Parts: sequence; structure tokens; C-alpha cells
Amino acid sequence: MKPGLAVIVLVSILLEGCATPLLEMTDQDTGAVLQPISRSNITDVRAKFRQLFCAVNEDHGKELPDYRDCDDALHELADEDADAKEPVYLVFRNKLQVYVIPGIFGECLIDQVSPFSYAIDHMKSHNVQISVVPGIRGRASSPHNAKIIHEFFYKVEKSEDEKLLVIAYSKGTTDMLWYLGSNQYAGSHNKFDALISVAGVVNGTPLADDANSLEKKLAEIFPFGECPTQDSSGIEDLTREKQLLRLSNQKTPDHIKYYSVVAYTDEANVSTMLKDSHRRLSLVDPRNDGQVIYYDSVIPTAKLLGYANADHWAVALPFQRHKRLSGLIIRNIASGADKNEYPREVLVESILRYVDMDL
Repeated sequence: MKPGLAVIVLVSILLEGCATPLLEMTDQDTGAVLQPISRSNITDVRAKFRQLFCAVNEDHGKELPDYRDCDDALHELADEDADAKEPVYLVFRNKLQVYVIPGIFGECLIDQVSPFSYAIDHMKSHNVQISVVPGIRGRASSPHNAKIIHEFFYKVEKSEDEKLLVIAYSKGTTDMLWYLGSNQYAGSHNKFDALISVAGVVNGTPLADDANSLEKKLAEIFPFGECPTQDSSGIEDLTREKQLLRLSNQKTPDHIKYYSVVAYTDEANVSTMLKDSHRRLSLVDPRNDGQVIYYDSVIPTAKLLGYANADHWAVALPFQRHKRLSGLIIRNIASGADKNEYPREVLVESILRYVDMDL
């Protein structure tokens, strides 16, 4: 598609969607509730995680890029418990194998902007084995990626003294939940000790349900040579309709511990490329990251670690640290990621330290 035509398509899509509802009633609707964390099956550990995050930040956060005061990096909401008083020891107790599952369009960017890439390098300096799972197709359906995930982890070797953790970002969480909820892949489920969702699409997002969604149209029409569509665009699996139905029908393994880090921020802190979707989601709830509403990003039965003050890209994708990107589309996306600074090294280290202590 020529750049000029792409601009015309983008404008027409935006104009089409201005007056349309994001969600509609369908025959696939499920019963659902919105509850305070204290009344749900979620375990609230925000205060403990904040204490650990602040300890890491104070110890060496200023030596790392995108430094922020911990109270600016994490939202503190009215119902968060008082500060934890337990001592914090920055020592890993377990031998960890950690794998990252990328989100939608992940393989389109993976060679240039990989999720948590600098944070991965940082953790390797702490002798943590961590890497991105190869071969995930962000533009494919979650059932398609579930098979890829199974085939990868079926071959992974894990010793008795190791803990295997997965950090799933965005649609990577959706794909992991499909995989863990599928009995046909139970042969590899027993290797996992923890799943950590970061800005994960758990309940779906109204943006995917919106028939005129920019994301849906782009997933269908843009000819990414490095990441062609597979069995579908991948967007359908992010709908509220499909995700809530899946959550009601599938059960994930009980032996795995689940954790969620949610992202949201105000419009002033949202990158230009995500502002329109942030505004549209704000018609439902302003506490969103430009792609997902904050209460749609928590795994059932999970421990809620915290709310990152960042948009959907800033929390995971270091666009602004890459100054020499190739490809017109990727360069345009990167130029629109202009609120991209976030202490991802501190975030990932804090996540892994908390889970390590909790296992």
C-alpha cells in the first residue's frame, strides 16, 4: 500500500468510527460483574510490590534509563493498603528460567523493537536466564499461537531446582490463557510455575469489538511482509465477546501462580499514536492505556502487583531508545510513540524479584 493511500484509509476509518458505539449486545454475551479488588478472587499485593519496586529503584534505578520516582511510576489508588513494613532483600532465591511472550504485531517489530529488550539485557546482568519465545504470530489467532507455545515449551528442559516463569505482554497474555486453558496441551503445562501478565488483554478490549476499529482495519489491510496474516488477523480473539466466553468455559491449571501488572495513564501521558484509541476507550473508562481498560487486564485468581503509570507501549516497548529504525511503517509508529519513557528495567526486575520470593 502506498503511503498516500494509507493516510487516506486511516482518515476514513477514523471518520467512520466517530459516532459508533464500541460495544454492542450479542447472543454471545456472558454474565459479568465489576467488583472492587477486595471483593473479588484477586489477591491485592500492591503495597508489597510497591515497597520492592521502590527498593530496587532506590538501590540502582538512577543508574538506569528513564528513571522516575517510584510514586510517579506506579499509581497509588485510594484502596491500596498502607506501606508494607517487611524488610526487602535484593537477592534471588531460586534459579529462574524466564520467557517473554510478545503481543499483537510482535513479529512485525521483533527484530527492531522487542518487548522488554533492554530490561532483558539488564536481567541477564543479574544472571537471570531470560529470552523471548520465538515464532509467536501476533497477527494469528490465539488457538494458532497456543500450538506454537506448546511445541516450544514441550522441548524446554527444566531441572528440579529451576522455576519457569512467563511474562506475557498484551495479546501474549490472551495467547497464553488460550494455551493454558486447552487440555490438548496439558503435556507441557506442568513445566510452568508462574504466568505474569503485563498490560495483558484478559477480558478483551472494546476496541476489538468495535466494527470500525482502527486496529481491526489495519490488521486486515496492512501488508506487513515480515508478519503476514495467518488464520485470522488476531483481533477477533481480543474482543470482549470472545474473551469473556473463553474465561467462562476454560479453566487454567491450579498449580501455576498468576500475577498481573496493569498499565493506564491520563491523556497527557499517552503517545500521539495511541491518543485516539485512548479517547475512545475513555468513553467507557478513562483508566486505560490506549488499548485496554484497567479492569480488563487482570487475570482471574491472580495477585495484582500494581498499576503502572504508562501507556500500552511505554510499559513494554522501548521505541524511543531505537534511533535507527528501518521501514516506513515502523518509523512512523516510532515517531508517534512520543511518550515512551518508562523504567522498564526496574519494573521487570521488581516483578521477577517479587515472584521469586513468592514461589
